[in-house]
Amino acid sequence: MKRQAKLRGGSAILSIAAFLAGCGGERDEATTLASARSYLETRQHAAAIVELKSLLQAHPESAEGRFLLGKGLLATGDAAGAEAEFSRALERGFPEKRLAVPLATALLALGRSQELIDRYDRMDLDGVEEGADLKTQVALAYAETGDTAKAAEVVAVALQRAPAYAPARLLDARLKAAGGEPTESLAIAEQVLAQEPENAQAWLLKGDLLQQDHPGSAESEAAYRQALLARADLLPALRALVAMRISQRDLDGARKEWDEMAKALPRHPQTMYYEALIAYLEGDAKRTREITQLLVRGSPENASVLLLAGQAATQLGALAEAETLLLRAMAAAPKAAEPRRALAVAYLRGGQANKALAILDFLASLIDSPRSEDGESLALAAQAYLLLGDFRKADATFERAARLLPDDRQLRVARARARLGRGQDDQPLSELAEIATIDRGPSADLALISARLQRQEWEAALRAVDSLAEKLPRSPLPDHLRGAIAWKRHDPAGARRGFELALAKDPRYFPSVQGMVILELEENKPEAARQRIETLLQNDPKNVPAMIVMADWMVRTGAPAKQINELLERAAVTRPNDPATHLAIIDHHLRADDPTTALTAARAAVVALPSEAVLLERLGGLQLAAGDTNQAITTLATLVRAIPKSAAARLRLADAYLVAGKTDEAEDQLRLALRVDPTSLPAQQANVAMAVRQKNPAKALQLARSLQSQFPNDALGFRLEGNLEASRKNWGPAASAFRKALVLDSAGDAPVRLHWVLGTAGKAAEATQFERAWLKEHPRDAGFMVHLADMAMLRSDWPAAEDGYRQVLELQPENALAMNNLAYLLVQLKKPGALPLAERAVALAPGRPEMLDTLALVHAEAKQFDQALAAQRKAVSLAPDSPGLRLALARLYLQAGDEEKARVELASLAKRGKSFSGHDEVVALLKQAGQ
Repeated sequence: MKRQAKLRGGSAILSIAAFLAGCGGERDEATTLASARSYLETRQHAAAIVELKSLLQAHPESAEGRFLLGKGLLATGDAAGAEAEFSRALERGFPEKRLAVPLATALLALGRSQELIDRYDRMDLDGVEEGADLKTQVALAYAETGDTAKAAEVVAVALQRAPAYAPARLLDARLKAAGGEPTESLAIAEQVLAQEPENAQAWLLKGDLLQQDHPGSAESEAAYRQALLARADLLPALRALVAMRISQRDLDGARKEWDEMAKALPRHPQTMYYEALIAYLEGDAKRTREITQLLVRGSPENASVLLLAGQAATQLGALAEAETLLLRAMAAAPKAAEPRRALAVAYLRGGQANKALAILDFLASLIDSPRSEDGESLALAAQAYLLLGDFRKADATFERAARLLPDDRQLRVARARARLGRGQDDQPLSELAEIATIDRGPSADLALISARLQRQEWEAALRAVDSLAEKLPRSPLPDHLRGAIAWKRHDPAGARRGFELALAKDPRYFPSVQGMVILELEENKPEAARQRIETLLQNDPKNVPAMIVMADWMVRTGAPAKQINELLERAAVTRPNDPATHLAIIDHHLRADDPTTALTAARAAVVALPSEAVLLERLGGLQLAAGDTNQAITTLATLVRAIPKSAAARLRLADAYLVAGKTDEAEDQLRLALRVDPTSLPAQQANVAMAVRQKNPAKALQLARSLQSQFPNDALGFRLEGNLEASRKNWGPAASAFRKALVLDSAGDAPVRLHWVLGTAGKAAEATQFERAWLKEHPRDAGFMVHLADMAMLRSDWPAAEDGYRQVLELQPENALAMNNLAYLLVQLKKPGALPLAERAVALAPGRPEMLDTLALVHAEAKQFDQALAAQRKAVSLAPDSPGLRLALARLYLQAGDEEKARVELASLAKRGKSFSGHDEVVALLKQAGQ
């Protein structure tokens, strides 16, 4: 019985092509090349690739064969393979100019834009259209690097050569759209379509512009469909339709669009990428990981692929793998926020809260406006603060995040958080609890826990943790939070129990390891603490946070500096591309009271990661603190070049110029800060401060009122107006401005300032009336209570001041300012108990020079001059330009009997002349010191 052979579509044709090609010798090289060209011209790329691979087995030195194979591979999306074949063609003598355009296209697809620019920026091709094509590719490369001005310049050259060349016209339109001219861009697209109705790229541009203006609109979708009618395998249009469905959270629709993409480009890396992305969104992290592992091999520097691969690894709990992938994503896209956020998520999943905060510092420190638009990063930072037990910061950061997160449920969280502390306590907390009940994710639970902890409602916070534990049954986080709450309640046994339960779920969970180390050190068991850290490092030798904690332990126990530095060098080598590691090392040296070594570490960090903004900022700050103003200006200028659209970076540079006495340059930077971000409240505030500095109150007031118009619901403009009027002793207008600020967002110190203005203006009865009303409505406003205690101390009402500070500490046992002021007061009253308060205040706020100043005073009162001098020297190192701190240091040197060092400090202060309010005391002390 004969069997009928059935040929089914292209697959059978390809099989025959492969068979014939395998019969090598039957066709010569020229015939095979002609056949391959024919396949390429008719877009039968797979068949062409089969032909050419067979040819190259027989003729490996065929330059033309290598070139055509590269074109075929490029057309199927294998840019890496194409680039390799083009390079081999060049090695075999293929004309470089003939190969320039496809090789440039491959380099662009591989993300190697700078290499493309270096290679082809100055090359001119003979053909008009070929020359315009190459210039267009170079312009695209400049656009990819962010240099849109140069891109526009190069595309203009392309259009001079070939004014009607559609790809150059369309790129010109895209650049105009990026520059804020979408109407003109759309007009160019329409002009091209009028001349070439089937120009797929023009339809694509039209779709992109419509999508940008009206995301998900029927018009943009129709334009993409038209593009695909003109060219069924147009990748950007296929990709746009998949992305459109994903943005609409229509995963079924996304899967259908992806099916069409897979039919047109079955083996294209972008097809694989979107399959992996849809799988990830569907919760199949394992499938995502399988696909992205293949993609990473082919595109090892593709930030999007590395990001998705890292997110999948995080979801699967492979945190070391996730960290490596996401650090590579950060290196590939150093200015992008997404890889940093994803790495912060991985760090939080592993309990490495400090590393999460360090990674987010690029966003949170440099974009430090209360109106930062990055709600996601703020939410992650809030979770990190919660892990660290800093409930006040966690609560404040959750509140900022809730205001900015866009979906409706988070807006409900925002409303609830905004109403907390305004006398409507029960209802917003109930609303948070309700959201936590219906929300399957942990965000609302964490916000509720944070709010309860900030109010020291321990039992309610523990109940909220129980609800969180039901959602995260395998996570160590709930048990760790129970331990952290117990520690705050001075219950070491409960803290130990919580931390041990967390470590039973994950022995490497760092917050609980760190919690146990703190417990053991408090219990005077340093060896147990050391063994715990060493065990962690034996099991996880690349755990950088554990190395940092070990270094801190070594400093505390007096280990040799050489051993400590060797450990820190090991940490730096372990994660050389991780800015968080470098920051941790810098901070370690600062904690060890070694700013010189911290500065050296910061310089080394910038050498390792020269474009890392957070490291540049930290180096500039340390250089300023060390008095190296010129170097600080150079470093912060580099920071501005690294992130030119950051208003905060320009504010840092302006500060450095002010320290150097270069007011004009500082004013230029402040003006530029507002130009790059007109909505930046810190920039607005700094410009007001500059006007005050220049003794131009009218301008300052105008800027403050402009702020009020721009942000009518924000208190800052009214607070600034109140301060300006108060500085001119216009008490009535000042009080009016502060009253307006009270009812707005970010009221800040408005209640304190209003109370002070009323008292200073001689309206004691009105001040007392406001005080009572405010405390009745806000009985837990610790900031206002600290102010009242400060005022009592200023009028020498010692009992009222002491009572006030103690009330604050009942509400907030870790309020460092209240501890510091109470310690100072107890010294003045010759009462016991000052030392533990001052030490605790410094432990809570180690970077605050005024806290160290108080600690030095307490030690001096006890005749402990070595400890007093150590604390005062550290205070001076933190604020080297503070004459008051230096005068206190001189006093201590005299008390300790070191007249020579006292004379050095006093001579420096004497140079300030009578502009320093303490000048008379300086003169008297110089006489006392024998000069």
